[in-house]
Amino acid sequence: MSRLLAGLFLLVNCLIPPLAGAQQASVEQSGYFAPERSGCANDNGWHFYCDPKKQAKQSSQKKAPATPTTIPASPSAPEALPSLPTAREQLDSVGKQLEELKARAILEPTEANIHAYASYQEQQLSLAHSFADQWRRVLWRNPELDYNLVAPQGTQGKRAWVDQRRQAQRLTLARLQDRYGVFFFYTTSCVYCTVYSPALKRWAIQNNITVQGVSLDGYFLPEWPNSITDYGQFLSLGFDKGIVPATMLFDSETNSLIPIAYGIIGTDELSDRIYRYLELSVGETYATP
Repeated sequence: MSRLLAGLFLLVNCLIPPLAGAQQASVEQSGYFAPERSGCANDNGWHFYCDPKKQAKQSSQKKAPATPTTIPASPSAPEALPSLPTAREQLDSVGKQLEELKARAILEPTEANIHAYASYQEQQLSLAHSFADQWRRVLWRNPELDYNLVAPQGTQGKRAWVDQRRQAQRLTLARLQDRYGVFFFYTTSCVYCTVYSPALKRWAIQNNITVQGVSLDGYFLPEWPNSITDYGQFLSLGFDKGIVPATMLFDSETNSLIPIAYGIIGTDELSDRIYRYLELSVGETYATP
């Protein structure tokens, strides 16, 4: 009997492992058991349910994890700092603010608005005074910038400058006729010609200059009894016959007429124009006190 029991025991031990293995394969195929390779934790037990669709999806995600797309960081330009306003922009802003305050004070003349405008204007006037004072000081220390040395502004300086200029003019007029002649074109019907003619005659006598009168209408003014009559030469030279009186220089070297004055001008101005034209180059004529 004991031998029979021992043999049965060995028989059972031999049969149980294959049966257990078959049972495990059947359970795995049914989806009730989820080993680690299926994506479900195997500590959930033999009868824990795993959805086969989710199981497959999870398995694929684990097998082929998505590689994150890495965008290389491109070097970005440094942000530009806000630029400070230029001096010109600041000055324009001051002007605009002053105009705005003025307009507001005019349209709404309240005490506050007028006070704001007057106060702001006073601030700007103070800046202007400081600029003017500093300007003078710079000129005092830098004589090459001081226009007063070229054309004095004081009373004594002006008098000395005028005397010097008149002396230079007299020297120019004294040798004028070595090369130039003076021509006076007129018509007897021109009112301005009759007014200007006596003054021009006195100027010619004072400076010992011969002036040749030229009548454009064939009649002579009393100051110029030795005038000659124009027979179209004036027009042929490119001058307008209707613009008189006309005072011109005749250059004997180039045989050309040089207009000095049209209309009535003072004799001092006439002398100065001749001096400037013959003695000064362009750019020097600005030096006048």
